[in-house]
Amino acid sequence: KLPRSYVGFCHAPAESADALLPQLLEQSADWPQLRLIAASGADWQARGADEVHELAAMCARTLTALRAFDRCGIAPAQALPRIALQVTSGRDFFASLVKLRAARLLWAQLMTPLKCEAHLPQLHVHNSTLAYSRQEPWLNLLRATSAALAAGIAGCDSLMLAPHDMSHPQAERLAAHVQSLVREESHIGEIADAAAGSWYLEHASEALAQAAWAVFQEIERRGGFPRARSWFARACRRQRAAAQTACDRGLALLLGVNSFVDLAAGKTGQRAALSPASSPQRLAEGFEQLRAQIAALSPASTRPVGALVRLDKQASESVLDFARNLFAAGGLACRDITHSDEAQLRRAYRRSGAAFACLIGGDAAAQKAAAQALRAARAQAIYTASPKAKQSAVRGLDGALYPGMNALRVLRALHARLGIGKTKA
Repeated sequence: KLPRSYVGFCHAPAESADALLPQLLEQSADWPQLRLIAASGADWQARGADEVHELAAMCARTLTALRAFDRCGIAPAQALPRIALQVTSGRDFFASLVKLRAARLLWAQLMTPLKCEAHLPQLHVHNSTLAYSRQEPWLNLLRATSAALAAGIAGCDSLMLAPHDMSHPQAERLAAHVQSLVREESHIGEIADAAAGSWYLEHASEALAQAAWAVFQEIERRGGFPRARSWFARACRRQRAAAQTACDRGLALLLGVNSFVDLAAGKTGQRAALSPASSPQRLAEGFEQLRAQIAALSPASTRPVGALVRLDKQASESVLDFARNLFAAGGLACRDITHSDEAQLRRAYRRSGAAFACLIGGDAAAQKAAAQALRAARAQAIYTASPKAKQSAVRGLDGALYPGMNALRVLRALHARLGIGKTKA
């Protein structure tokens, strides 16, 4: 039998408190420190809620749980030890650190009118899998490590990390060891608030807490969380769409997904098996589908490649890398070709075996002439890449590539043009 001093979690959702609380209180009478109700915004974060709305949901559910305890005749002072806060820690180290510190500020603000300032929150953290990827799963382990470090520095009371790849025999063991390394070797838990005194983190934490409190007040104005749920869900859908757009445009970088892609990691077509508890709509899914379509082409020699054509020796290496990385995000490898004249370009392009081309550098006249040579060499698509935003394509080209463009849309169109992913009749 568990000792009376046992501290554990039941974590029933706050919305179910009215229905479950009487039974939970009866069954947990021998364990007064068992946390029965979870005041969490983590499920909304998995559906796309930003930091502000995740914390607002946490506050609203805390109040929902306290009202349920009150209906059972339990005062806030006795109810608070039965409530645990659940917050996520994501791929953005500083944003996660600030969010967890803001959660404590919001708890303190909630406790003031209840005259329960002495009650400290029990903060349970698990890492967000919104940025997890089936391609290059080892990067998921790095994402989990960053999330664990942020949670530890912010002073979480408990932590759970999602495995990087459920098909790996040591995945769960590695996830458990990451937090052990953070705690035992980095001694993170021995410092009460390692971020205290940093103007940036202090200011960001207070600003986030104020923004979340404003949303929480709007939820209360609408009648509490159960009644404001549809309004809150619409706001989260808008945030999810904005986050997806930022990922598709490369404004929010996901290693191994839309930046620094290692095509060798997806050659076999084998993809990571993520935990069933992972976010239902991950940011990487669109790019993963494109890479899976390429990996499904067998033999590997049938997989299309592109040609990056330098029109002058002064062509920027950064633009070359940008174009190479963009096509790699869609599973397409590229080969370099140096342009000298149109006849040589036609021969080099045919020898490369490329299906499409991207022009790097050169003026409009040089690009037009190169495009004509590539069309003669049967290039199925021709683009130009530029460091300038919203660069217009030269007439005769299929599009201009530039930072901030919707890369996923361009890659899908290129796949369709190359006939990738089409089912045979």
